[in-house]
Amino acid sequence: MRCCLNHAAIGLALLLFAGCTTYSTEPDGPVVDDSKSLAYLEAGIRPEVLLFPDYLLLEDYELSQHGRIPETTLVGGHLQAPFPLSTVRGSYNDMLATMEWTTDKAEIGKQSFRLMASKNLESVEIRGVQGTGPTHVFILYTPAPLAGN
Repeated sequence: MRCCLNHAAIGLALLLFAGCTTYSTEPDGPVVDDSKSLAYLEAGIRPEVLLFPDYLLLEDYELSQHGRIPETTLVGGHLQAPFPLSTVRGSYNDMLATMEWTTDKAEIGKQSFRLMASKNLESVEIRGVQGTGPTHVFILYTPAPLAGN
């Protein structure tokens, strides 16, 4: 019985180890060129390299987390803003227009909004939610395909 448990434990360890592989569909480097990623850094708020265009991280917004979504080309981000929901929505509407994105769809609720926009081969979905406290912003960014893919 003890021998069978050891074999099962070894098999489980091998299965877990084999499951920890990287996906070849993910690009090697950041989506945004380092030279274009950020003009400045603020300790504790902005990383050195963002995986989405830096203008999506508006001034005075705190980046909680961001990263690639496994097995997709999507980049997700969670931000917090010390502004009311309507101000956040207006700021993103203005930024998208300034950066020449086409807003494909906008949904506006009492405590939330959703903006979907595209530009060339890129797309972004921005959702804002506010209950009590800061406004939470969720970004799903689809970068243009890398050259050669």
